[in-house]
Amino acid sequence: MALLEKKKDRDNDDTKVITAVIITVILLFWIFIIPGNKIVQICSWGNDINYMFAKIFNQSPPEYIHLRNKAVYMAKMYPKHPKRSLYYMDKALAAIPADKESELRSLYAERANLKLYYKDQKGALNDFILAKELGIDDNFKAGLLLADTGHYKLALSYCDKILAANYLAFSGYVCLSNLYEKAGRSNAAITCYDLAIDRKPGNARAYMERAKLKQRLGDSEGYDSDMAKAKELSPYIDTKESIIDDAIKPKKLSLVLR
Repeated sequence: MALLEKKKDRDNDDTKVITAVIITVILLFWIFIIPGNKIVQICSWGNDINYMFAKIFNQSPPEYIHLRNKAVYMAKMYPKHPKRSLYYMDKALAAIPADKESELRSLYAERANLKLYYKDQKGALNDFILAKELGIDDNFKAGLLLADTGHYKLALSYCDKILAANYLAFSGYVCLSNLYEKAGRSNAAITCYDLAIDRKPGNARAYMERAKLKQRLGDSEGYDSDMAKAKELSPYIDTKESIIDDAIKPKKLSLVLR
């Protein structure tokens, strides 16, 4: 009897060792072989589990919200692989009920920002146009993208929407200035920053952006003067910062979980 119990104990010990080895191998494989941000992966799995249990008890958010959040997780996990994230965003768009028109437009705008993050400017512009109704930040991005493609008249309408929503919005003047510069109207481009400064004289970024524009136009004296004023107003201003690059060439994902 004692020998039988000892054998059972040995078998149990062997099972525990084998189980521990298998778990360790799987864990090492996950850490060192499977790509992606591990912390975000755990959060994504937790989100899936929470959604599953909430769905069982009929307390889950709409499926398209879950899929949209899954797209955000995928983008954070795989910042260099757009297919995974866009797959879930496409599924989210397909899952929106027919009576949720505003949600559909909102998701088009979010997919546009996702595509900008993945450097697909053409795809982003198409989605911004599909969204139709945009906030100030997205109108700014759409205006910049349209100016880059030479659609100046349409770009102007997006810039105007920004200033119609808020006549003090700096991005509206940047949008107009960028448009006029692209269209070869340098004086009008500078005037846009003049107007921005008239409305907010303490705006250091307006002086800095006007300085950069003057530098591109070959006005070195004007560049020095405006840059000095920008540093006077904001001694620690980042002169390498670009409101335009931050908008259409983002280094960080602007989307957050809902």
